[in-house]
Amino acid sequence: MTEYTTRQLDLIRSLDYQTCPGEDKCESEETGVIFTALKYDPGEPIDAICGRCKLLETKPGQEPPQLTQAIVRANELDALRSAGATFAYPDALTPFEWACIAALQAGRNLSEANAHRERQAKAEEEARRADLEQKRRRGR
Repeated sequence: MTEYTTRQLDLIRSLDYQTCPGEDKCESEETGVIFTALKYDPGEPIDAICGRCKLLETKPGQEPPQLTQAIVRANELDALRSAGATFAYPDALTPFEWACIAALQAGRNLSEANAHRERQAKAEEEARRADLEQKRRRGR
């Protein structure tokens, strides 16, 4: 689950933090891809519309089936924790629930490390370009 979470968070970051709102919301809101597509072609299958959407990989239900239960439980526990709940170790949760929380947090940590590396590489590239530009100007 950690690897999947890391990939998903990296993907969401690459999409400027946009995620699929789910079919119902996408079809009912004027800004939704499904809503817009059906306005032009009311008979188009929703699967076809979703299939060409850049947010497809973030669509609810796209996770590997063997991870669904763990992802759902990790997100439920995370929402509770965000609302102020605390969980006394080890008795407050089952081993499965502790593993879910740990995997979610590890995925977040790895994704943040990836983001840091990306920012660092970008800053280094910008510094190299600025240095080359400065050298080019001196050479004139």
